[in-house]
Amino acid sequence: MNILVADGDSDHAGKLAECVQKTGHYAFVADTIEAACDIAKQTRTDLAFVSWELPGGPGFSVLGSLQAATPGILCVALAGQNERERELLARKHGVIAYICKPAEEKIIRAIIGCVQRRKSPTR
Repeated sequence: MNILVADGDSDHAGKLAECVQKTGHYAFVADTIEAACDIAKQTRTDLAFVSWELPGGPGFSVLGSLQAATPGILCVALAGQNERERELLARKHGVIAYICKPAEEKIIRAIIGCVQRRKSPTR
């Protein structure tokens, strides 16, 4: 799968991309909303981890653009803190999960596994 990591925090983005690659998938990193949309269009992204605090605007503002650019893309919201209002807003915008940074590797692996099974043609 092609997996986008959209996060303005380069350290966190790098660690998350490394985790994605360990699962045998391709990781593409974007540090702005514009870059995230460009990558999604070019790579036919299957899954996107999108930071709430993404340069260029709030991360949730990119979700519609990502979904328009890549039909079928699934998105996970990354947040620096757990706030119920943010989670509700993220879910309203269609995210499949809302997780706090730093993202734990076991959670990332579990999400990727679920998405991979969901997108499996044998389902």
